[in-house]
Amino acid sequence: MRNKLTILFIVITLLTMLLVPIIAPKAQAELTYSAIFGATGEDTFRDVAVLPDGSIVVAGGTFNPGIAATPGAYDETQNGGMDVFVAKLDPSGSLLWATFLGGPNYDRAYAVEVDSQGFIYVAGRAGQGFPTTSSALQRSFAGDVIGSPTYGAQDGFICKLSPDGSQLIASSYFGSDGRDFIRDFVLDSQDNPYLAVSDVLRNHPHVKSGGFDSTRNGIDGVIAKLSPDLTTVIWSSYYGGSGEDGYTPSIRVNTKFEVYALVWTKSSDLSNTTGTHKPTHSGTGRSDLSLAWISADGNTIKRTYVGGNGNDFTETHGLILDQNDLPIVAISTTSTDLNPTGFQKTFGGIGGAGTGAGTNYPGDMFIARYTADLAQRPDSTYLGGRYGEGAEGVFVDNANRIGVSGASYSDNYPLSPNARQMTLGGAADQVLTVFDENLRSIVFSTYHAGAAVDYARSSAAGPTWVVVGHT
Repeated sequence: MRNKLTILFIVITLLTMLLVPIIAPKAQAELTYSAIFGATGEDTFRDVAVLPDGSIVVAGGTFNPGIAATPGAYDETQNGGMDVFVAKLDPSGSLLWATFLGGPNYDRAYAVEVDSQGFIYVAGRAGQGFPTTSSALQRSFAGDVIGSPTYGAQDGFICKLSPDGSQLIASSYFGSDGRDFIRDFVLDSQDNPYLAVSDVLRNHPHVKSGGFDSTRNGIDGVIAKLSPDLTTVIWSSYYGGSGEDGYTPSIRVNTKFEVYALVWTKSSDLSNTTGTHKPTHSGTGRSDLSLAWISADGNTIKRTYVGGNGNDFTETHGLILDQNDLPIVAISTTSTDLNPTGFQKTFGGIGGAGTGAGTNYPGDMFIARYTADLAQRPDSTYLGGRYGEGAEGVFVDNANRIGVSGASYSDNYPLSPNARQMTLGGAADQVLTVFDENLRSIVFSTYHAGAAVDYARSSAAGPTWVVVGHT
């Protein structure tokens, strides 16, 4: 029996979607549909959510006024600069609706989630003039004294769309007068959003006292829990130490409303690491990640460092919880001493065209599962060939198998016999690899790309496996 693999592949001017329901672990993956989004200009999707019926919601951004929103959508017209773009497709790949969301400046979504009633939450970065609703937590742009030559002045935003994409139910900025923005978020079973805010260089107006850290320490992140209507901060806290922290965070919440967060750090003095798997930072000048457990009331934190003798980082969407609520991380690393116990025990290599400084794919991927208390790391593996790889997206499917997406420059990337594409197509190829639940063996692994640079930005699983990326 053929295994229908859902790979959602987005490109700079093209979105290609390949759908695959999860059936037999060793079956041949099968392309069931592909669709195109975009025209001239840059179009990029950064996250995907899979609904129980196999429908898909994708979110990202576009500069392109020629990309088609659907009649009756909340906003049918591109507003200038980059706009947020959100689309929903049914299980057969037919477009149900698509909408713009934005103002005259740079607006882009990094994360999308669907709540228990089908409402769609989207979050990311936005400039002045982004649409907000009357009862929103923060209706006005807070300003940005730092700014960015690429993005301009920015705040974070989070919004809630109706299930059919026709109404903006709630929309709020979430920012300070610095350049901070929302990089990831998650919904709990009561539809409360938990935000992971990046690049916090100024005091943040939405950090409340009573959290695990109410004092900004330098370049920090912010973790916050909001009400479903986006009007109230339930709890919030800074995240960081004396060094640089907070970039490219990922966040998830378990069935007890406890939070796990994965955050980039150069701080050697993060608190509450005693008794965890790696209580100390890897050393001056290196970047590690920190994996944190936060109590349901936001008052208590425990964390472990994740990293080794090189640099370790993530591009968001690097954290998931398995069916037992255990945290699994998928990161990019140049560390050769992580000592994994699973499928690939040795570091594959560094390099390849385009894998120099500033790229997302300098070394290998590293995937690991931790115990709930972060004291042990029972399952782990490198994943990579002789050149550069990077992880961008991790999921657990309905059989508790662990999937990771990203890109590879290696011509010897680990593939399965049932791969859809057995050879490297170009400079960097999008890759999708699915492991058994203990990271000991590969169920499915393939390149998916053409002759140019192609890479994934996120992945998810429901009735299907889905990967989004661009080229």
